[in-house]
Amino acid sequence: MRYKILMLMLAIVLIGAVLISCETAPDLMPVKPYPQAAYPWCDRDEEGLYVHVKNVGTGDAGASTTRVVFTWSGGNDTATVATPAIPKGNTTKVGPFAIPALCWDMNCDFHITVDVNDQVTELFEDNNTADGVCLG
Repeated sequence: MRYKILMLMLAIVLIGAVLISCETAPDLMPVKPYPQAAYPWCDRDEEGLYVHVKNVGTGDAGASTTRVVFTWSGGNDTATVATPAIPKGNTTKVGPFAIPALCWDMNCDFHITVDVNDQVTELFEDNNTADGVCLG
């Protein structure tokens, strides 16, 4: 009898694992545009900073919003940019985010949050942020 109960419990666990692995949902995360560089998050030009957002999930992601908070010794400034829909497995370049002149007190530190308004129901929400710096 014990053996049958254990086998039934094992079957329930295995069925649950299969159902979870079949779940289809997007998963957005910021990714380093230059992973080998000294400042891997710093993709910028004269117009501002660009954030690279990847959908690492198993489903397509709808449109969302990406936020960057620039910080310096005297304060901070927040910028948001609309993020287009991203098919599963793809990356898109979002921006530009205007970099405040005051941010360049030495280096410009920033905090990225993708899907900041929780517009996309994701597999994981804990990988939506990253911290970066650009050399001043």
